[in-house]
Amino acid sequence: MNDTQVRPFDPAAAGWEPYPGEGFIGLVGPFWTRQDGDKHLFAFLAEKKHDNRRGVVQGGMLMTFADRSLGMTAWYANEQKPQATVHLDVHFIDAVQIGEFVEAKCRVVRRTRSLIFMSGEFVVGERTVANQRCGAAVCRCRRTASADFDRPQECANRDQSKLGMHLMRPRPHRRLLA
Repeated sequence: MNDTQVRPFDPAAAGWEPYPGEGFIGLVGPFWTRQDGDKHLFAFLAEKKHDNRRGVVQGGMLMTFADRSLGMTAWYANEQKPQATVHLDVHFIDAVQIGEFVEAKCRVVRRTRSLIFMSGEFVVGERTVANQRCGAAVCRCRRTASADFDRPQECANRDQSKLGMHLMRPRPHRRLLA
Protein backbone atom coordinates (compact mmCIF):
# COMPACT_ATOMS: atom_id res chain seq x y z
CA MET A 1 0.00 0.00 0.00
CA ASN A 2 1.53 3.34 -1.02
CA ASP A 3 1.04 6.69 0.73
CA THR A 4 -1.81 7.81 -1.55
CA GLN A 5 -4.06 4.81 -0.86
CA VAL A 6 -6.51 4.98 2.02
CA ARG A 7 -6.56 2.00 4.36
CA PRO A 8 -10.09 0.55 4.55
CA PHE A 9 -11.98 1.16 7.80
CA ASP A 10 -12.11 -1.89 10.10
CA PRO A 11 -15.29 -1.73 12.25
CA ALA A 12 -14.15 -4.59 14.52
CA ALA A 13 -10.88 -2.81 15.32
CA ALA A 14 -12.93 0.29 16.24
CA GLY A 15 -15.05 -1.63 18.77
CA TRP A 16 -18.04 -2.52 16.58
CA GLU A 17 -19.51 -6.04 16.58
CA PRO A 18 -21.29 -7.67 13.63
CA TYR A 19 -25.06 -7.57 14.06
CA PRO A 20 -26.49 -11.04 13.37
CA GLY A 21 -28.83 -11.10 10.42
CA GLU A 22 -30.47 -13.79 8.38
CA GLY A 23 -32.72 -13.61 5.35
CA PHE A 24 -32.72 -10.24 3.60
CA ILE A 25 -30.55 -8.53 6.23
CA GLY A 26 -27.98 -11.31 5.76
CA LEU A 27 -27.85 -10.45 2.05
CA VAL A 28 -27.38 -6.70 2.40
CA GLY A 29 -25.27 -6.75 5.60
CA PRO A 30 -23.34 -7.13 7.61
CA PHE A 31 -24.63 -4.42 9.88
CA TRP A 32 -22.56 -3.46 12.90
CA THR A 33 -23.57 -2.58 16.44
CA ARG A 34 -22.06 -1.33 19.66
CA GLN A 35 -23.33 0.05 22.90
CA ASP A 36 -22.57 3.57 24.10
CA GLY A 37 -23.90 3.80 27.65
CA ASP A 38 -27.58 2.92 27.42
CA LYS A 39 -27.73 3.63 23.66
CA HIS A 40 -27.43 0.97 20.99
CA LEU A 41 -25.61 2.23 17.89
CA PHE A 42 -25.84 0.75 14.39
CA ALA A 43 -23.67 1.10 11.29
CA PHE A 44 -22.69 -0.49 7.99
CA LEU A 45 -19.63 -0.40 5.77
CA ALA A 46 -20.59 0.52 2.19
CA GLU A 47 -19.46 -2.29 -0.11
CA LYS A 48 -19.46 -2.80 -3.88
CA LYS A 49 -22.69 -4.84 -3.57
CA HIS A 50 -24.46 -1.67 -2.32
CA ASP A 51 -23.68 0.49 -5.36
CA ASN A 52 -26.04 1.86 -7.97
CA ARG A 53 -25.35 2.82 -11.59
CA ARG A 54 -23.63 6.03 -10.46
CA GLY A 55 -21.18 4.06 -8.30
CA VAL A 56 -22.51 5.34 -4.96
CA VAL A 57 -24.65 3.55 -2.37
CA GLN A 58 -28.14 2.68 -3.60
CA GLY A 59 -30.93 4.66 -1.89
CA GLY A 60 -32.76 1.40 -1.18
CA MET A 61 -29.81 0.26 0.92
CA LEU A 62 -30.03 3.43 3.00
CA MET A 63 -33.79 2.90 3.42
CA THR A 64 -33.23 -0.70 4.48
CA PHE A 65 -30.64 0.44 7.00
CA ALA A 66 -33.02 3.18 8.22
CA ASP A 67 -35.80 0.65 8.76
CA ARG A 68 -33.49 -1.72 10.63
CA SER A 69 -31.64 0.85 12.77
CA LEU A 70 -34.80 2.76 13.73
CA GLY A 71 -36.65 -0.53 14.22
CA MET A 72 -33.97 -1.84 16.55
CA THR A 73 -33.99 1.46 18.45
CA ALA A 74 -37.75 1.01 18.94
CA TRP A 75 -37.25 -2.64 19.89
CA TYR A 76 -34.84 -1.75 22.68
CA ALA A 77 -37.09 1.12 23.83
CA ASN A 78 -40.04 -1.28 23.87
CA GLU A 79 -38.45 -3.90 26.16
CA GLN A 80 -37.42 -6.02 23.14
CA LYS A 81 -40.99 -6.64 22.04
CA PRO A 82 -41.96 -6.68 18.37
CA GLN A 83 -43.37 -3.76 16.49
CA ALA A 84 -44.03 -2.94 12.86
CA THR A 85 -42.95 0.07 10.87
CA VAL A 86 -46.05 1.99 9.79
CA HIS A 87 -44.26 5.09 8.49
CA LEU A 88 -40.73 5.65 7.21
CA ASP A 89 -39.58 8.95 5.75
CA VAL A 90 -35.99 9.21 4.48
CA HIS A 91 -34.31 12.35 3.15
CA PHE A 92 -31.10 11.80 1.17
CA ILE A 93 -28.70 14.67 1.80
CA ASP A 94 -25.36 13.53 0.37
CA ALA A 95 -24.13 10.49 -1.54
CA VAL A 96 -22.41 7.67 0.32
CA GLN A 97 -19.27 6.44 -1.40
CA ILE A 98 -18.25 2.79 -1.52
CA GLY A 99 -15.84 2.14 1.36
CA GLU A 100 -17.43 4.69 3.70
CA PHE A 101 -18.68 3.70 7.17
CA VAL A 102 -22.24 4.91 7.78
CA GLU A 103 -23.36 5.35 11.40
CA ALA A 104 -26.98 5.72 12.50
CA LYS A 105 -27.79 8.17 15.27
CA CYS A 106 -31.32 7.20 16.28
CA ARG A 107 -33.53 8.34 19.10
CA VAL A 108 -37.05 7.83 20.38
CA VAL A 109 -38.97 11.08 20.09
CA ARG A 110 -42.21 9.98 21.76
CA ARG A 111 -43.94 6.84 22.94
CA THR A 112 -47.61 6.13 23.38
CA ARG A 113 -49.29 2.89 24.36
CA SER A 114 -49.59 1.85 20.73
CA LEU A 115 -46.94 3.83 18.80
CA ILE A 116 -43.27 4.70 19.01
CA PHE A 117 -42.02 7.75 17.09
CA MET A 118 -38.32 7.97 16.21
CA SER A 119 -35.92 10.16 14.32
CA GLY A 120 -32.48 9.44 13.02
CA GLU A 121 -29.51 10.77 11.17
CA PHE A 122 -26.91 8.91 9.12
CA VAL A 123 -23.40 10.26 9.29
CA VAL A 124 -20.09 9.45 7.65
CA GLY A 125 -17.62 10.97 10.06
CA GLU A 126 -18.95 14.50 10.61
CA ARG A 127 -20.87 14.59 7.29
CA THR A 128 -24.65 14.06 7.44
CA VAL A 129 -25.76 11.88 4.52
CA ALA A 130 -29.44 11.27 5.37
CA ASN A 131 -32.05 11.90 7.99
CA GLN A 132 -35.20 9.99 8.71
CA ARG A 133 -38.38 9.78 10.74
CA CYS A 134 -40.25 6.63 11.59
CA GLY A 135 -43.38 5.48 13.35
CA ALA A 136 -43.77 1.95 14.63
CA ALA A 137 -46.91 0.25 15.88
CA VAL A 138 -46.44 -1.75 19.06
CA CYS A 139 -47.51 -5.37 18.72
CA ARG A 140 -49.94 -6.47 21.37
CA CYS A 141 -48.53 -9.98 21.50
CA ARG A 142 -48.40 -12.33 24.42
CA ARG A 143 -44.97 -13.57 23.33
CA THR A 144 -41.85 -11.58 22.56
CA ALA A 145 -39.75 -11.60 19.42
CA SER A 146 -37.03 -14.13 18.88
CA ALA A 147 -33.53 -13.20 19.99
CA ASP A 148 -32.26 -12.40 16.51
CA PHE A 149 -35.32 -10.23 15.67
CA ASP A 150 -35.33 -11.58 12.12
CA ARG A 151 -37.99 -14.15 12.93
CA PRO A 152 -40.66 -12.68 15.23
CA GLN A 153 -42.89 -15.34 16.75
CA GLU A 154 -46.56 -15.38 15.91
CA CYS A 155 -48.83 -13.35 18.14
CA ALA A 156 -51.10 -15.43 20.32
CA ASN A 157 -54.21 -13.49 19.34
CA ARG A 158 -54.39 -14.10 15.56
CA ASP A 159 -57.22 -11.58 15.00
CA GLN A 160 -55.14 -8.76 16.45
CA SER A 161 -51.70 -10.05 15.44
CA LYS A 162 -50.42 -8.54 12.19
CA LEU A 163 -47.76 -6.83 14.31
CA GLY A 164 -49.95 -3.90 15.23
CA MET A 165 -51.68 -3.49 11.87
CA HIS A 166 -55.04 -3.57 13.67
CA LEU A 167 -54.20 -0.02 14.74
CA MET A 168 -54.52 1.10 11.13
CA ARG A 169 -58.09 -0.18 10.57
CA PRO A 170 -60.46 2.64 9.74
CA ARG A 171 -62.76 3.52 12.57
CA PRO A 172 -66.39 4.48 11.99
CA HIS A 173 -66.86 8.23 11.64
CA ARG A 174 -68.87 10.04 14.25
CA ARG A 175 -71.82 11.99 12.95
CA LEU A 176 -71.28 15.67 13.26
CA LEU A 177 -74.15 17.52 14.88
CA ALA A 178 -75.15 20.74 13.12
